[in-house]
Amino acid sequence: NDVFTDANVHGSVNNDYTMNAVDLEPDMFFFDVAGLSGKFMFDKTDRSILLQSYSDTKIVPVFVEHLIQGWVVTDNEGNRYYFGLSKDQLRKAVDFDIVNNYSFSTAMADLGSSVDRPINTWHLVEIETATNELIQFTYEIEQPIYYKRGYDQTISDPPGAICYFSKINGRQNQIKEINFRNGKIKFTNAATAMKAKDG
Repeated sequence: NDVFTDANVHGSVNNDYTMNAVDLEPDMFFFDVAGLSGKFMFDKTDRSILLQSYSDTKIVPVFVEHLIQGWVVTDNEGNRYYFGLSKDQLRKAVDFDIVNNYSFSTAMADLGSSVDRPINTWHLVEIETATNELIQFTYEIEQPIYYKRGYDQTISDPPGAICYFSKINGRQNQIKEINFRNGKIKFTNAATAMKAKDG
């Protein structure tokens, strides 16, 4: 690899890395369902899935318009677990954040919102058993808002400092219902239950 032998290539890659243009660390993904758990990443050369433990588990990403919108995890007994998207791709349950960036010195300045809204969680949407039974998971959206400090910058003219921070508008899925052949399980949001009790 020229990165380690060619000073120009090494310098170029190092510059791209320090300017956040290149991510040299592979993303690690985790799953945990029905006693089956593990972690995996993509192989950098052929984009195949590399499980971090010996297992017969098969993992397939589901791409929609070049983005991973779901995963299908198949265990060694043939049960399929659909994360993010249902098998028919009509139901979706993913979490992501909308980030608005701000700075403050003597007045607040809105630096705009991020265009990228990368998915950070793919929820279990469906289980298709080896005997073709279907278990479906339904969610409701929760939208928490919180702030995250970035960094401070000292300025000389006029003397002072600029504080950079972000307002995070989360989009999170909370389990609402599980449907299976012989019935269903309904979940009640604690905040909703308290309002109903107080009212």
